[in-house]
Amino acid sequence: MPLDFVVTGFVVGTVGLLTSPGGAGKSMLALQIAIAIATGRDDLNLGVRETGSVLFLAGEDPANIIHQRLHDLSLHFSTDERLKISSRCDIRATLGVDTNIMTDRWFAWIKDLAKGRRLVVIDTLSRFHRLNENDARDAKAIMAKLEMISAELNTSILVLHHVSKASAMNGEGDAQQAARGSSVFVDNARWASFLSGMTPKEAKDKKIDESNRRKYVRWNISKQNYGAPILDKWFERSNGGVLIPASFQSVSEKSETYARQSQSLKAMVAPNDDFY
Repeated sequence: MPLDFVVTGFVVGTVGLLTSPGGAGKSMLALQIAIAIATGRDDLNLGVRETGSVLFLAGEDPANIIHQRLHDLSLHFSTDERLKISSRCDIRATLGVDTNIMTDRWFAWIKDLAKGRRLVVIDTLSRFHRLNENDARDAKAIMAKLEMISAELNTSILVLHHVSKASAMNGEGDAQQAARGSSVFVDNARWASFLSGMTPKEAKDKKIDESNRRKYVRWNISKQNYGAPILDKWFERSNGGVLIPASFQSVSEKSETYARQSQSLKAMVAPNDDFY
């Protein structure tokens, strides 16, 4: 029986991580993954195969910021797709609420909301517990709670998490053990991915001006137990921070591409004397 993947390498019914430094865009990426699952439109080519319902618990951003992101994203979708987003994405802003998955009350609340979901997003891990992330026993206890929900309900849980300060400062956010806190988080997760900003060297290699370097981010999978390695995927931040696939072309290449497209469009339009 073939495995059921939520995105590339991320099996349904398991817990996965998405790590990055603060401000890299992981919340937007997770939101776009949620929308891809809701609509079936995988614009970022992340391997979304099946549609379904998604629960997004947003612990870092206020409701008005989430509404603005949804508005910016909705501009890229049809009316029918927007209806699917509305009906299949349950987004809860929990900023300012003392959510703690280690208590019976909050564990039951999250588990109840997670029923029937293909994906549950926890944004971010530190907002949903009160334990010491550097302590291996505490980290194991947190992961065990998440695993209980994912296994019993056969739903995937994507946990957003920050990388350590050392990893961020040294440009090592793509390393498997770059996640902040105990290595247990990565060890126990069945899948881990990262989002990393473009370095000066990468910008030079791709002929990106330094003033535009921070618009680009790189995504890949740092750990997967059930899939093969993949190539890096580069995204560009467009209006509102919406991520789109990046295209690295020189100015001359872009001009040539534009010229070819213009010629193709002209060839498609036959002269019509009725217009004169």
